[in-house]
Amino acid sequence: MKPLVTAELIRNFFDYDEVTGDVRWKVRLSNRTQVGDLVDRETAGGYKQVSINRKHYYVHRIIWVHKTGQWPEGDIDHINGDTRDNRWINLRCVTRSVNNHNRLKDTGVTFNTRNKKWVATIVTEGNSKYIGAFSSKEKAIAAYQAEKSKLSPRLQMKLEGQQHETI
Repeated sequence: MKPLVTAELIRNFFDYDEVTGDVRWKVRLSNRTQVGDLVDRETAGGYKQVSINRKHYYVHRIIWVHKTGQWPEGDIDHINGDTRDNRWINLRCVTRSVNNHNRLKDTGVTFNTRNKKWVATIVTEGNSKYIGAFSSKEKAIAAYQAEKSKLSPRLQMKLEGQQHETI
């Protein structure tokens, strides 16, 4: 299905400051908006949203089109986990599977009663990957998190406590 809104239209309607992540109206489409107004309406989930031609769009997807000229093929991930942070360095296009790994939970670790070991597995792109069996839950969680950090830069930031650059 062809998008109703083109990159040209988006660039004509909005100014985007990639350093702050702010999106502002360049045109006045209704009595509710003025030129220069910040696009700041938020959904219940904390995502910024805008309506164009009576269709709702997430602002982070509008930004992607504004910067790249194309609609993203996957999800737009907020690398630091803050859905209100639409700075360009905080956005990346990822698969749904990778985006789902950003929940920062220690899922993927179970106890195997037969061999009395903690087992770590991870599911990505619909495939389950065996990581290993461990004598302690802590070791299994560490192995799971190490594998997960390859998919989730937000988890890597949490584990290392350092700034992450865009991948």
